[in-house]
Amino acid sequence: MQTDFLIIGSGIAGLSAALKLSTLGEVMVLTKGEIDQTSTALAQGGIAAVSQKQDSFKKHFADTLKAGDFLNKKSSTLFLVKNAFKAVQFLKEIGVKFNKSLHLEGGHSKKRIFHVDDKTGFFIEKKLIEKVKKNKNIKVLHHCFVIDLLYKNNCCNGVSAFYQGKIINFLAQKIILATGGGGQIFAKTTAPLSCTGDGLAMALRAKVKVSHLEFIQFHPTAFDFPLKPVFLLSEALRGEGALLINEKGERFTYELDSRDKVSQAIFKQKKAFLDFTHENKSKLQEKFPAIFKKLLQKGFDLSKDKIPIIPVAHFFCGGIVVDIYGQTNLKNLFAVGEVACTGVHGANRLASNSLCEAVVFAESIYQTIKNNFKKEKLEIDFPITKFHPENSLDQKIRQEIQLKMSRFCSIVRDFNKMKKILKEFEALHPQGTETSNILQVAKEVLRVALKRKKSAGCHFVIS
Repeated sequence: MQTDFLIIGSGIAGLSAALKLSTLGEVMVLTKGEIDQTSTALAQGGIAAVSQKQDSFKKHFADTLKAGDFLNKKSSTLFLVKNAFKAVQFLKEIGVKFNKSLHLEGGHSKKRIFHVDDKTGFFIEKKLIEKVKKNKNIKVLHHCFVIDLLYKNNCCNGVSAFYQGKIINFLAQKIILATGGGGQIFAKTTAPLSCTGDGLAMALRAKVKVSHLEFIQFHPTAFDFPLKPVFLLSEALRGEGALLINEKGERFTYELDSRDKVSQAIFKQKKAFLDFTHENKSKLQEKFPAIFKKLLQKGFDLSKDKIPIIPVAHFFCGGIVVDIYGQTNLKNLFAVGEVACTGVHGANRLASNSLCEAVVFAESIYQTIKNNFKKEKLEIDFPITKFHPENSLDQKIRQEIQLKMSRFCSIVRDFNKMKKILKEFEALHPQGTETSNILQVAKEVLRVALKRKKSAGCHFVIS
């Protein structure tokens, strides 16, 4: 199958890129499950963008660097904050109706979060899908498992995928990876079940440059309840006055500190709770309708009960290295969204910078391709690609990886134990393609985590 632009992934990054590139030619979007089974659809918070006189690019820039432990790439970070409001305008143009009030979230010095109640990502994804379905230049293939990149002479010309029971090679002039992160390498994560690091694993096999994979953000306030994925309790709750208390009822940290600091503070407690019992019930139902309803379904009343919380794996701050134009070191291959490492997040992502980053760099990719696009003859070698479905042994291997990564390579990292589990992982040989990807990403995270000798951002290191 052949097209002009091939996009792998159907979250905010992939669909934003698809809509923009559809003005230049034919676009094909490949998605592993249904089009709406994405991290974007689960995002509660919103989009950080400077829009008021009392705020400034300088302040948003400074907040982002501070949250990232100053390991951010400054040029990319400045590019993000200067173009963030344009991303909001794009989403408004496609029909997203943001609330009039702005939220404050942890690590931000000003209220600058555009949101739609407490289901911002859901409404963004919904509008993007509506636009994509109406666009005659965009074709979406569901339940298409992309296996590997196809490349020759340092030039990417397509991907191999398992679709409708067979291996198919998809060729294109430009390929955009928007596959999300690898949250499923951990036992507890807010990432959907589809986030198994497929894009990262493909890149690693093709020797595409990656960076900062050791920095995996743990969201401090996930609902401590057996759900998969784990249900998030938005940062905006604390922005509106929710408190964090321990089993003695004592506050133990500043609620609006950056996520890394709050996560580490919670990790040190025997038990931790989010307390919003001092707020009026009707106000909570109005401001946080989805969260209030979800908790009620599980037997908790946000206005009456202290909600048990734990930090869980949430976001890959690193990924495939891209420049300010979204380009990788492999010609014709771009990456955008959580799978990419723009350098914006440094060692820890500032709240609500991710949806913003996805749209800003999707636009940058579009402008780059628009200014240089000309159809070329596709030269390619067709390797023998195989797809292996998951079996019961793979499930056991997957659980072992997830439990050991959660125990030894999460917020607090012990070097000796990480060395031990890396050695154990080297001896694992799953059959399933998806579990193989999980294993490959987990091993790479361990390798780079072992090189990071000092505590930084998301993680506290025990040598």
